Amino acid sequence: MAEHTGDTRVMLPQPLELLISQKRFGDIKKSKNTFPVVCSTLASDALALLVYSSYEIELVKNCQFWRRGLSDVYLVETLNELYILRVSHHHWRSQSEIEFELEFLDFLKKQKYSRCIPFKN
Repeated sequence: MAEHTGDTRVMLPQPLELLISQKRFGDIKKSKNTFPVVCSTLASDALALLVYSSYEIELVKNCQFWRRGLSDVYLVETLNELYILRVSHHHWRSQSEIEFELEFLDFLKKQKYSRCIPFKN
């Protein structure tokens, strides 16, 4: 749809109903349990419980969202240690890219550069 303004034409956006793809999302009004999400932040307390039950670390006393970027970063504090937890966004990297990064971090550890040591699960 174009609106004529003097000698120039301005393209106006299509009406909203044409921009929403019902094939992609289905009938939003009928979907009461889920809603499509572009970006969300994990609940820190639930994440702390998951980390504690998944890794061999001390009791988590604090888990705090720190930063959003290509991955979300959380500070995880136990009684004696501070950890950085990175949560990658869905489909941001492939499994082989993640495995390569973990191998590289292991290589750095073997070279006595052990600033970032990954937990394996």
